[in-house]
Amino acid sequence: MSGYGHRDRGLGPAGLILLLLLTMGGHAVLTAAPVRGGEKRLPALPHPAVLTAAAGDGRFLAADYLWLTAHRRLAEKGAGADGGAGGGTAGVEPADFLGAITDLDPWFRVVYLYAATYIAGPQYRADYDGGERLLRKACRALPRAWVFPFFLGMMEWEGRGDVPAARKWFGRALAADAPPRFLADIVALLLNGEAGTNRAARLRQLAEGCRDAAVRDYLLGLAAEDGDA
Repeated sequence: MSGYGHRDRGLGPAGLILLLLLTMGGHAVLTAAPVRGGEKRLPALPHPAVLTAAAGDGRFLAADYLWLTAHRRLAEKGAGADGGAGGGTAGVEPADFLGAITDLDPWFRVVYLYAATYIAGPQYRADYDGGERLLRKACRALPRAWVFPFFLGMMEWEGRGDVPAARKWFGRALAADAPPRFLADIVALLLNGEAGTNRAARLRQLAEGCRDAAVRDYLLGLAAEDGDA
């Protein structure tokens, strides 16, 4: 499923100017001087309203460029490098950076999936507030998708330990258009347990039947954690 839908992705004059600015900014992202702990600073971004207005008709291309240049930088940041969730380095927080990209392109599915694992995932940044903002935004932009309420449920279950909130989001995922058959099995395993079941082995089994790479990798990560426990 494309993140862009059928939107016009032409590049107007204002978008061309923005792209030139993003080229310089993207270079700064990838070559910024290391700070404490070997980190690199994420440079500040314009206010989202300014960024979107400046991009004009080229906002989808601008979103592409920000995503492509930010991806390596965000992957390098990692959990724990700067003291855990919440950052600690100067500049823009990763959740806000991804938020700026989805302000430019609200239907950028892969950015939301990255946020679901990297931002909200307990094994990565564990930024539950930032992850919740992005995933709720995904639910508004792509209301028929099951995967974003599922990840919200996982964040509440595994991260915050809020079982009622997890049940609510899992229920919304199951009520979405054409959820995969294995989803009900995952929810039942998490909420109800299965007597005599090795949860790690069962999660791996369910992951094998999952065609969504982000969900499959997430389940395999949970299985690995259970196996190490």
